[in-house]
Amino acid sequence: MAEARKLLEKIDASWTAHHSRIDEKCRLFITQNSSFSKANIMSQSSLIFLSQLLLATKNGSIRWSYNELNPNSFYTEFMNHAIVIDLLQPIDSHETPLGNLVAKVTLPGATIAFACGTDGFFTIEEILASSFPEFHHRFERTMNEYQSAIDALTKLIH
Repeated sequence: MAEARKLLEKIDASWTAHHSRIDEKCRLFITQNSSFSKANIMSQSSLIFLSQLLLATKNGSIRWSYNELNPNSFYTEFMNHAIVIDLLQPIDSHETPLGNLVAKVTLPGATIAFACGTDGFFTIEEILASSFPEFHHRFERTMNEYQSAIDALTKLIH
């Protein structure tokens, strides 16, 4: 468990540093390239927004709550407006849920969605892991599974 905690701390520090560099590069690029497409600006702005939301969550400035009517929905209030995170679970043709494959964030004037495996989805998972013990344990378990797979693949390669 101590190794998992060290791994999570290392990932957290790396993630924070990574997002700080991305934020600065995005701001610089956007200001220097007026022809940069609006879609790309929105995409980068969404990641910047999420990284700031994560930091505010981790430092306790923003607190999340469950939506009592939907266990896959979470909300907080910011600047007198609600921010809502919904974890969407598509179903297959046999009506079997496929797990959380999309995370949707709704805020005043915008809705953004991130597919599983993207930086945005990972950041949303980290926001929830910072807020709710069950997500933290799931996140930690997932990181342990990744590390075990990485270790096994490393042994195969060497």
